[in-house]
Amino acid sequence: MTYELDLANKKGRLQFNVALTTNDTGKLDKGKIHIEVLAPTPYLAAKGPGSTDRHSRTLTSNSLSAVVRLTKDGSPFALLPGDIDETGLLNLLEEKMDPCASIAVFPHHGGSTGKDTDPVTFTKKFCKAVKPEVVVFSNGRGEHATPREVVTQTIRQVLPKTRIMCTQLSENCAAELRIKEFTHLTGKFARGKEKDKCCAGTIVVELGQGDIRISPDESSHKMFIEKATSNPLCLKE
Repeated sequence: MTYELDLANKKGRLQFNVALTTNDTGKLDKGKIHIEVLAPTPYLAAKGPGSTDRHSRTLTSNSLSAVVRLTKDGSPFALLPGDIDETGLLNLLEEKMDPCASIAVFPHHGGSTGKDTDPVTFTKKFCKAVKPEVVVFSNGRGEHATPREVVTQTIRQVLPKTRIMCTQLSENCAAELRIKEFTHLTGKFARGKEKDKCCAGTIVVELGQGDIRISPDESSHKMFIEKATSNPLCLKE
């Protein structure tokens, strides 16, 4: 793929860029959707994994994750932070970037962000910075046991009214699915649906005039969770 992209770039068929940095904000806009790249800065991208930042913190490939925010009519509605770790998050905040968004995909699928990182500390920093109304865990059932309960409980502590959505049903919520009726799903393709592993499945965000509609809707999704799980992490106080 890299060879073909390079060839197409040389022929002028496309522009092949190997990284996203804060300099790319606005260059990827689509219609009314403004696409911001909040991290990494060109400085950090140039330093690269294995080096250190200005505070002598070690940079990994996760530290340099592209953090993308989508905005419509001046209102940020989605944050896609990749696998950003604590060092990357600290650098983003030190650059005075505002990562607030209504919807946030949680880094690392709700798992560990690094061997030297306390998940509670990281989750608190992330939640207080982003202040999402909805947190999404893109996860695979049976893969790495995500999201971790310590992460969901910390979100509940910091943002008690925030809705939590997992694409697939975590084994932490139920060793076995009590039901396999997914009438709440959007109908969009979802890998978990093929294997009877869905929770929220594919999440659809519709942008109206000043409002956001998220599917599956909260009431039908909650009803499924209560029927299908024995230990629903997203509903625990």
